[in-house]
Amino acid sequence: MNLMKKSLLILGLVASTTWAMALERNTDLYNLSNGVGLKGQDPVSYFPEGGERGVRGLRRFKTPYLNVNYLFSSEENQEIFFEAPTRYEPTYGGWCAWAMSLDRLADIDPTQFTIHENRFHFFANARAKANFDLNLLENEEKADQNWKRRSGEEPRY
Repeated sequence: MNLMKKSLLILGLVASTTWAMALERNTDLYNLSNGVGLKGQDPVSYFPEGGERGVRGLRRFKTPYLNVNYLFSSEENQEIFFEAPTRYEPTYGGWCAWAMSLDRLADIDPTQFTIHENRFHFFANARAKANFDLNLLENEEKADQNWKRRSGEEPRY
């Protein structure tokens, strides 16, 4: 498939998904920097298919998904993201998962993260990550409940 066809396919998917789900997502509650999620990091880069080493995305690969802009380090990672966007989006609107389990909001350090099954959690610091990971399933459940109450969104799986 040539680049133009891929671009149109991605734009069509994004537009239809955004329109259909825009009412379900209140991005005012999200941890964004100038409308960009994940502190500008490429979400796919944290996973095996993206190199497993969290890298900064590039503005030329800035792409909206459900009212959140994500930056990607390559066109390939951008395409991978749109094959399964919920796999790569961070949980809890990009806020610290440990803080969310305590019903608080805290910013993240993009080098502190846990991938558990298809859930992508970020943390404010190494101590927050360690605390969350100690009772992972229980803390996910608490954070899920708190995020749903705050945002109205179901947990991402």
